[in-house]
Amino acid sequence: MRDKRLFDRIDRRIALASDSSDIDLFHALLLKLEYLIKLTTSSLVACLAEDADRNRYSLEHGLVRTDSLGHWVESMHKALVGVPSQFMIPEARLFSRDLTQRVGRDDWKHQAVVHMHAATQSVGGEVSEPGEPVALRQAFDLGVQLRNRSRGHGATTHEQARNACPNLQTSLDAIVNRLTLFQVPWVYLHRNLSLKYRVSPLLNGSEPFDYLRTTKDVRIDDGVFFSLSANSRPIRVPLILTDPDLLDIFLPNGNYRDGYFEALSYETNEVHRQDGSSWGDPPSRLQPSATEGKRTLEVHGKTFSNVPTQAEHYINRPDPESKLRREILRTEIHPIVTLVGPGGIGKTSIALETLHEITSSGSTPYDVVLWISARDIDLLESGPKPVSRQVFTQRDIAKSAVDLLQPEERTRRGFNPESFFVDCLATGAAGPTLFVLDNFETVQDPAAVFAWLDAHIRPPNKVLITTRFREFRSDYFIEIGGMTDPEAISLIGQHGNWLGIDEILGDRYKKEL
Repeated sequence: MRDKRLFDRIDRRIALASDSSDIDLFHALLLKLEYLIKLTTSSLVACLAEDADRNRYSLEHGLVRTDSLGHWVESMHKALVGVPSQFMIPEARLFSRDLTQRVGRDDWKHQAVVHMHAATQSVGGEVSEPGEPVALRQAFDLGVQLRNRSRGHGATTHEQARNACPNLQTSLDAIVNRLTLFQVPWVYLHRNLSLKYRVSPLLNGSEPFDYLRTTKDVRIDDGVFFSLSANSRPIRVPLILTDPDLLDIFLPNGNYRDGYFEALSYETNEVHRQDGSSWGDPPSRLQPSATEGKRTLEVHGKTFSNVPTQAEHYINRPDPESKLRREILRTEIHPIVTLVGPGGIGKTSIALETLHEITSSGSTPYDVVLWISARDIDLLESGPKPVSRQVFTQRDIAKSAVDLLQPEERTRRGFNPESFFVDCLATGAAGPTLFVLDNFETVQDPAAVFAWLDAHIRPPNKVLITTRFREFRSDYFIEIGGMTDPEAISLIGQHGNWLGIDEILGDRYKKEL
């Protein structure tokens, strides 16, 4: 049986209204129209990959603030055909094509637009004919006009409502029952204390997500997800809000202030104040991280490297530094080495200090050291600040290496950055190569990227990863904990009462010192 929790309660509300009056039914259908517009737009925006100009963030930033349904449809159009559309993930193309492809009279999308047009005309809306052929996204434009003409700025009569309801319901049913987005599995994921997931179906079962019920090796944020194909990664929709028990479903409804926005249930009319701090920063391009790799390779001793500048006021950590130095210098074993520890504990600074020491001494066995950063937050004295990450996807990693190494073949037709990077992992980039991936856990699908690296890295080349997650322990891992050296702790104590707080005994105290 098809799970329909995503729609069943609002459909129940429509069924109850149909037993009351035409006006009640009409207003219930309008609520479903709004709900459908917000579901579709939220999902479409969620299918945009992250980019340096933060197009996805910019759209979400506006959606949690707007109280205009027209703004939602405008954002839909931007995601479909505007600048952000170039960042649509490949597996979502079928979904976006449903909305943009122009079709003739024999297609269900055409009928959905025609019925929405007829409903809008029924309430006195002055709308032009949709034309031939039509695109399904026109139905959402008409839906905004219908809503504004009736519920927003009109006084719909019983006769108008009676005439509009059949067409409106036919259009909504066609979209829900035929749009690709609503034919795939939807779930709510919640990670339990056992580190396994509670998978709560919302629509069309949960088969692509069922493996999460038994594994501890995957880390995904709690939230609403859908899966567009069996082999695609789950897509999280942060603007659709519910809980593991699926008691209610909330969507943004504007009224953003003091870091919170209004979230409305179209099922129960309940309103919650929802934390909107994730969208608190201006929607502009972020500054690069302080530990982002340099844009060009420079000579360090006998090595070409783009390793960023060493951290200021660094306090030596002899034990982890010596372990890391030993493993970096050993090229015959442990092709992947991982620094593991909480955020801000000093993993990046230890890696930088050790690499600068090795390369400047001329003792490194590597001809090339490539530093690739996925850092999205810098821990500053004033608190955490979002930054523009250098890489996010597997392709970004490969492209970053190409930009640094500038191979001659990059200008040839058919050049593939990922194939080139795979060759570098196996044979080196102009000699034995150390690949450093900082803040590894923030790349897209880190488990898949880790498997990709592990499959292709070959000695004497090596990969060094820094990460907060223990899942990526690799061939050899070094656990980074809080500082225990009495002299260092005494020194820290002179500058702040931070003893025993492992989470900030790292980059933050270095700046304070």
